Formats: sequence, structure tokens, C-alpha cells
Amino acid sequence: MKKIKYLELLPIIIITFLAYRLINEKFLFTNSLNYILKMCAPFFWALAIGYVVNIAMKSFEKRFKFKRGISLSLAYLVVFSIFTLFFFVVIPQLISTIPSLVSDSSTYAKDFEIWYQQHIAGDFVQYSNQYGVDINGVITEKTQEVLKFIPAILQGLISGIGQFAISVTTGLIEFFIGLVVSVYVLMEKEEFFAKTKKLSNAYLGETFTKKATKIANDTDVIFANYLVAKSLDSLIVGIIAIIGLKILGLQYAFLFGIIIGVTNMIPYFGPIIGMVPVAIITVFISPMKALWAVIFILVLQQVDGNIIGPKIVDGKVGLPALWGVVSVTIGGTLFGFLGMLLGTPVFAVFRKIILDVQDKKLEQKGLV
Repeated sequence: MKKIKYLELLPIIIITFLAYRLINEKFLFTNSLNYILKMCAPFFWALAIGYVVNIAMKSFEKRFKFKRGISLSLAYLVVFSIFTLFFFVVIPQLISTIPSLVSDSSTYAKDFEIWYQQHIAGDFVQYSNQYGVDINGVITEKTQEVLKFIPAILQGLISGIGQFAISVTTGLIEFFIGLVVSVYVLMEKEEFFAKTKKLSNAYLGETFTKKATKIANDTDVIFANYLVAKSLDSLIVGIIAIIGLKILGLQYAFLFGIIIGVTNMIPYFGPIIGMVPVAIITVFISPMKALWAVIFILVLQQVDGNIIGPKIVDGKVGLPALWGVVSVTIGGTLFGFLGMLLGTPVFAVFRKIILDVQDKKLEQKGLV
């Protein structure tokens, strides 16, 4: 009997040893984690697709009182119409614009140098003679160094399209697998949540389950409201940007409008981030157009921040402006673009939890 007891410890010893090896071996742990994440990618897609489609499905069920099957079909139809528009209208425009930008980059660089010599260099020569400093020579030298890098950077962008195409193909396969799984998830989501709740009650207790359910519901409401409102806001800003930049005569107005619309998903700093590549590219084509483009984007930012945004986004998240700026800054520092994109709703969730706990404690003390 004693031997059997010792043998029962063998699985624990093996698991402990494997866990130690995984943690101790950095590359082994990283590779194993990457493999697991890659293997689970279709299920992550299923959750992401299901979450987006669920927003539309709940809207059809609540507003029009449609049954689950009809609501689900209409929701997928709406989402797929948006994806179809993106892949067959937006992507081809971008693919045709980027190679044109690369092929013309050398011409734009030379045109900029000519414009600089005609309009600015003479003034710098005058200042150089007056103060004894060759300002024009220094600027010309630095400008030439910068211009040498631009074609290389753009060419690198083109060379990366092949690798990007492979990644997109792999992602599409995972996407369609996730799409199929998401249908089953949404059709039986109530049963799935009921079983999950029952399992949590059994192993984690009823009190924990109630708190976790409350947090999950609050998180769902905040994220859904934020994503819908911010997406609509960014779509409007992107369309206005395309029209406005087209009126100003910018050659790549469609590409610039897409950049501004996408970066506008980042609260507060998005339009400024989108303005940078627009200004850098346009200044080599026409410095005056670049100046007008910057002025237009700054005005658009003010219109969005004071008119469009407040009517669409404000009140959907419940996060004060100061904490919104803090959330974007911290999120961007820790997790880059994704952190800037989702920092605001994440902070809003934590703020909601803290305020709920605060209100409960004040109520218990009779201070409410």
C-alpha cells in the first residue's frame, strides 16, 4: 500500500519538473506559449467575431423583437456587408496607392529640393552672411541625408507586402474557422453561460459568481457602447477627411483619410497621430498643400472633439476627460497601439468596479 501512495506522487513530480523547465528555459517557454496561442487563434477569432455580431444581434432582438435565428442571420449580414465593403473597396484603393507613392517618392524629393532652393535657401544665405554661420549648408546637408532614407523606407514597405499577404492568408483561414465556431457560440450562448455560472457556483461559490457576473455585464456594456460609438465617430471623421483633403487637391486623399479615420479610434491623440504621416508625405509633394492639410486636420480635430464626439461618444463610457487622457497614455506606454485603442474602456471598467465597491462600503456605514 505504501508503494502505491508513493506512485501517486509521480504525476505531481512530473508536472512540477515540466513547469520548472518551462519557466527556467526562456525560449522553450516562449515558443510553447506562442504555439498554444497560435493553436487557439481560431477560438480567439470566434470570440471576437461573436462579440461584434452579438452587439448587432441583441439590437435586432430588442428593437424589432425578432427571433434568435432571424436576428443572428441579419447581424451576420450587416457585419459581412461591412467587411465586404472594406476588402473590395478600401483594400484595393490602398494597394493601388502605396506602389504609386513609392515609385514617385524620388520625384517628390527632387521637387521639394527645388522648392526649397527657390523659396527658402536665399533667405538663409542672407542670414549666413550676416551672422557668419552657414545655415543653408547645414540644412541642405541634413535634408539630403533625410531624403536618402525616404525611398528606402517606402521600398521596405513594398517588400513587406509579400510577407503581409502570407500573414493575411493565414489570418483569413483562422478567421473563417472562427466564423463557423462563432455561429454555434451565439446560437447557444445562454446555455453556455448558464453552465459556466453553475460550474462557478459549484467550485468558486455563489458570492464570487454574483460579483464576477456583475463585472462581466458591466464590462460588456462599456466595451460595446464604446466600440460602436467610437467606430461611428471615426467613420464620420474619415469620410470628412477624404472629402476635405480631396477638395484641397491632395493626390493621396483616400489613403490619408483612411489613416486619419483609423487613428481617430485612439481618443484625444488619434487625429494628431494621423496628421503626422499626412504632413510628412505631403510636404515633399507641395509644402503649401501640406500646410493647408495640417490646418484642415487641426480644424477637423476641434470639430470632432467639440461637436461630433460629444454627440456620439460622450456618456457611452462614463470616464472623465482627465482619466481618458491618462488611460490612453498608460495604455500606449504598456501595450502600444492596442493599449491606446482599448485603454479608455479598460480604465472605465476599473473605475466602475472601484465606484461600486466604494458605494457599497458607504452604504454599509450608513453614509449614503
